[in-house]
Amino acid sequence: MTNVQIAVKTIVLHEVFGLSEPIPGLPVELEIPATRSPYCPAINPFFVFTGDLVARVFRSYAARENIMLVGEKGTGKSSFVQQFCARLNLPLMVINGGPGLDETYLMGSKTLEDGTVKAVDGVLSYCVRHGIPVLIDEIASIKPGVLVSINDVLNGDQVITLKHHGLDPTVTPDQLALLEGNMTIKRSPQFRLFATDNTGGKVSKDARYNGVQTQNSAVRSRWTTF
Repeated sequence: MTNVQIAVKTIVLHEVFGLSEPIPGLPVELEIPATRSPYCPAINPFFVFTGDLVARVFRSYAARENIMLVGEKGTGKSSFVQQFCARLNLPLMVINGGPGLDETYLMGSKTLEDGTVKAVDGVLSYCVRHGIPVLIDEIASIKPGVLVSINDVLNGDQVITLKHHGLDPTVTPDQLALLEGNMTIKRSPQFRLFATDNTGGKVSKDARYNGVQTQNSAVRSRWTTF
């Protein structure tokens, strides 16, 4: 992808989050995109932030860490992510977890179009490619094997090989490295990954969380959890 210059504006960081004082350890002013993306969530002026959580998530966001919010249902995990992005004029794509969600939905597949085989992106691979932050809501309801299949995304790999494409044996390794957008994706520096979870990746006997899956510890270790 060609790098595009994005117009920016300067904000007072603590004021956009509705806080009365600067947040310790964070800059007072920050440059954010001047234009709101169509994927940017709407601002809810009544959402209440705490400076401590904003600071912790902001630092992890700046470090390009995968961020997971864990807590009881209804405590505002998803809303926090949406409003965090809304205040900073950041786009956000939301993926609702569930047992029917598979690797094809996340990372794409091959399909037929007018009799020709065509490779298409999944929601996650599209956002990795184009720099749209993603929120996976209720991640524990996704089958563990599906989450393992996106470890290269969770690892922060800068070049991700799309498994469904296969490799053309007539293409040399040097040529293969130049086929970005075909067999591989280059991660956009604007891409970030958020998730929410009720149970901390553990099976719960609480009837409210029927259908949740035990998360693979290797997957779990790739998240910064709040």
